[in-house]
Amino acid sequence: MSEILEAVPEPLRLILGSSAQARSAYISHLISTILVNRVFTPFLFGLHGQSQETATLLTDVSEKLRAKSAHREAFWRQQTLLAAYTTAHAKLHMNKEAGKVVDEMVNAITPFCSVEEEGIQIRAAVRQVVKMAVETWRYVRLERERIEASMPEGQPPDEELAEDMWLPVESVTPRNMQDRGKAVLALFPVIHREPVQEGLCTNEHECRDRGCVYSKGFAFYMG
Repeated sequence: MSEILEAVPEPLRLILGSSAQARSAYISHLISTILVNRVFTPFLFGLHGQSQETATLLTDVSEKLRAKSAHREAFWRQQTLLAAYTTAHAKLHMNKEAGKVVDEMVNAITPFCSVEEEGIQIRAAVRQVVKMAVETWRYVRLERERIEASMPEGQPPDEELAEDMWLPVESVTPRNMQDRGKAVLALFPVIHREPVQEGLCTNEHECRDRGCVYSKGFAFYMG
């Protein structure tokens, strides 16, 4: 347990044992971090566990195409993912990978759950979270404009805090963002879409598009 606590930010570690809110915050951080790393970041979920070399190759091709033409990369990505999603064993591979994510998540959060919570209940709740994330992100990856999720390992960066990102968990629209205290831990990722690609605008509204922030992220504050 001492090794597990070493990963917890020190201000949060001091109250973790006596504060249900602190435990809940750290569990949220662990769940979000695993989702970003294992579901939202890989080029194709379900392939990552089968072949790291193939996953790396697809990511490299995507980035090289994007450097030359965002439109070309989007078209290639959509066609590649559609082909992968419709293979005979696609669902089986995705389910297996989802099971691994569930195991990883359960192992990570169980030490911080209360003794009243049973393992079966925790696993059932985690399975629903992973299922929804995998199903949702599969469609997100098919969008022409990229949608990305980012999650710092600990405290959100100062420059993003200054831009009114990383909202306090107790309020989505705090009256005074300067009174939030000190950000200790990121709890939920920033999710944003890039602007409509130049040359693909079909109307004036799209030409003025500057992207969209679907989630400003949430953080745990102290002080």
